[in-house]
Amino acid sequence: MTLGVLVFIVFRVATSLPVLRWPLAGGLLAIGGDLADLLLKDLGGIGDYQLLDKLMDQVYLALFLVVALRWTGVERSVSVALYGYRLVGAILLEQHDEWIEHGRRYMALETDAQIPHHSHVSLARLNGPANAGEAR
Repeated sequence: MTLGVLVFIVFRVATSLPVLRWPLAGGLLAIGGDLADLLLKDLGGIGDYQLLDKLMDQVYLALFLVVALRWTGVERSVSVALYGYRLVGAILLEQHDEWIEHGRRYMALETDAQIPHHSHVSLARLNGPANAGEAR
């Protein structure tokens, strides 16, 4: 772990923790810390800024969840559901990035080749040089 990563993590956690004592002011500070970390990434030493930023987002969102769990009623349910939705989205986004990085596809090229493509919806035909002057 580089010094830049350590400073980044300490900064993001330190700006997130006040939400436990002062929910509104701490929430605004955590969001401000999330915005201000863009300046920290320029210090260097942070290899994968996007991944580290997503992980640190989960820290302050989890602390927001802790605050929301103190509530009762529909507000609590909505907060828990929104946190779960955001967490699942972050996991799927990271998985998607790994799929792209490793050259995986949602559909194999062989499967795509077996699907009948009609000439009126062919992207190659629409974008090809033969149709450059045709009206669409």
